[in-house]
Parts: sequence; C-alpha cells; structure tokens
Amino acid sequence: MTLTRKILLITIVSLCSLFQAEAQSVEQKKDYDNQFFFGNKLIWGNEKWRYSGELQARFTGDMQQFDRYFMEGVATYLFSKNLEIVPDFRFSVLPNEVELRPGLGIIYKVLGKNKTTQFVQQIKWQGDYSWDIDFQNGLRYVLFFNKVFHEKYVGSIVGGAFYRWSEQFNGIQFLRFGVTGAYLIDAKHTLNLSYFYGALQSNDQTWSNAGTLLLQLNIRFNKEYRYVPAKYINF
Repeated sequence: MTLTRKILLITIVSLCSLFQAEAQSVEQKKDYDNQFFFGNKLIWGNEKWRYSGELQARFTGDMQQFDRYFMEGVATYLFSKNLEIVPDFRFSVLPNEVELRPGLGIIYKVLGKNKTTQFVQQIKWQGDYSWDIDFQNGLRYVLFFNKVFHEKYVGSIVGGAFYRWSEQFNGIQFLRFGVTGAYLIDAKHTLNLSYFYGALQSNDQTWSNAGTLLLQLNIRFNKEYRYVPAKYINF
C-alpha cells in the first residue's frame, strides 16, 4: 500500500470515528426540518486559475420559509495536480441582517488511474461577521468521493464536520453527509442534484436535524486547466 493510500485510509477511519462519537452524544429530537437550496454558478478561468460566482437562495421550515440568499465568489489556484488553494468570499442577505464570510481553504485531491474516480479532502477556515454578532471563526473538514459512471453522469458521496469557536459557542457545530449526482447537459451546462442529512448543535448544546435538497445549475465557459480541478460543494 502506497503512502498516499495509507493517509487516505487513516483519514477515512478517523472521520468515521468522529461521526460515531458525536452521534452517540447527540440528543436526538423528534423534529426534522426539510430544507431546499437552489443556486446558479458561473465558472471560468484557464491554466492554473479557476474562478466561480454563485447566486443561491435557501428555504427552511419544511421549504416554506425564506432563510437567505447569498452571492459567493471563489478563486482557485491549481498549485499542482493534487493541491489547490482556495480563497473565497460570501455576502449573505437574511430577513433581518447581512452576513459577510471570508474563507480560505486547502484542497487535496487524488485521481484514480483511469481518471474516473476522484477523492477530495477540503480543509477550510471561515470567518463570519454580521452587524449584530461579533466576528466568529470556524474550521471545516469535508471528504468527497466522486465517480464518473458515464460521460454524462457523475455521482458523489460527501461527509464532513464544522468546528466553531466564538464567545458564545465552542465545539462541533454541525455534521453533514449525503449523496449528489451531476448530469452533464452539454459542454457548458451541468445540473447537480444533492441530498444531505445534517445534525446542528445550537449554543445551548442541544441538537436539531435537517435534510437538505440542493439543486444547482453550473455554467462552465471553458475547461482549459493545467490540472483536473477538484469536484466539491462549498456549503
């Protein structure tokens, strides 16, 4: 077994252990919120730089209540065939406030020999600021396993956790895992449909559960990159 495979195996086992430990400590609630996210993303760039801009709307309360919409810009530097450096910025508009969220992520990806599989690890720091809440920090770690089933179909399995530290709360704030499928309509357009289960911990250390349906249309203007970009979802 190569060193890379050993690292990936240890990472998967560690994350599974984290899920199991947190699941045992979660106080399950009877309620289960169904959420719906809808987004449109534009993607462009060449060589070692890849850019994207997205507009997304989110609905909670069994998909009946408007939660927010946001605009997000992402710049990805394809450092090597395995490594990407990803700064981003999100501007969110909620019913009663505005949130700003700068972020900086590192992506480590491994392609299968036939390039039909891709294993992606994302480590990302983010800051959250709004007019009514002090600046907060968070660190997320997410795994993505992508599989090309056909020239037009790509499936993915996703799992990750988010750790928050602030004056009000310190600890794992949410766990999320799910599945996603991508349909390549043509050379420029891709439709993504995903479903995620999430467990969210509030400031009083109680947990709630949610299922999220995500529908996303990606419009890609070119694919002239030196390395194969990582396929992942920026939650």
